Amino acid sequence: MIYQRGTAGSHDQWASAVGDDSYKFQSFLPYFRKSAHYTAPNVHIRATNASVPSPNSTAYIATGGPLEVSHANWAMPFSSWALPALAEVGISALSDLNSGNLLGVQYSATSIKPDDQTRSSSESSFLQAAFGSNRTNLKVYTRTMVKQILFNGNKTATGIRVSSYGSEYIISANNEVILSGGAVST
Repeated sequence: MIYQRGTAGSHDQWASAVGDDSYKFQSFLPYFRKSAHYTAPNVHIRATNASVPSPNSTAYIATGGPLEVSHANWAMPFSSWALPALAEVGISALSDLNSGNLLGVQYSATSIKPDDQTRSSSESSFLQAAFGSNRTNLKVYTRTMVKQILFNGNKTATGIRVSSYGSEYIISANNEVILSGGAVST
């Protein structure tokens, strides 16, 4: 799965629309950095004409995780020709697609484990890390669809209305509401 963050402009527009600066890209960036662990692709396996530059130094931190982010150890032959072709028409290369700027071209990082190139999903990273920590303050509802986020006033989520196994009910929260959704049709 492609791992790509939104642009600084889109986050800033979101912050402006809701009147809350915590939605700005620079406010989100520490959480992006904290949640993903980046590993460069294996340059001994990946073709030399499909090399990936080091990402912007602000995109990731060494202590990030548990989501594994990397680039595949291979690239489609078309890809190695796409970069110079796009440069020829004036589309410049970026160091990465996760530093808040998408106006350019670069190989997309993916949520894969670098050691075996298998998917690093929300379940295999965040959820398993939470389960492994013996947390008592976390309740996970599987096979449950959120129908509505319930707010107290303008900014504080107090719970959610859900549908699970044919029933609808409300789940209230004392501290925070965390929603996690998979890709399309999951």
